[in-house]
Amino acid sequence: MQGGGIFDAVATVQDAIAYAEKTQTPLFALSLDFTEAFDRISHIYLFKLLSGYGFSTKVTGFIKDMYDQAYSSIHINGHTMGPIPIQCGVPQGSLLSMLLFALSLNSLLWLLD
Repeated sequence: MQGGGIFDAVATVQDAIAYAEKTQTPLFALSLDFTEAFDRISHIYLFKLLSGYGFSTKVTGFIKDMYDQAYSSIHINGHTMGPIPIQCGVPQGSLLSMLLFALSLNSLLWLLD
């Protein structure tokens, strides 16, 4: 029988709790949900992050220009509303978006470490 999934995760958490209780070690548990994570990255955070990583103002400005001009429209029953400025998220499917997402995730992981 192969293990996997939620049951292994529960066993791991139970083992961690038992170990922490036995050794009187403080325990911290964190659950992260990356569902629709590409859609939730703040553009303001992203631009500050790029500057913090040392990207040149030219590169940061190029990316900022791409995202500052991003708009969407809603089309329902033949009626169109918009344009609506997009203030968070990176488009899925482009290599640049994957890099930007990885950079934003890396800073979180570094902070947690």
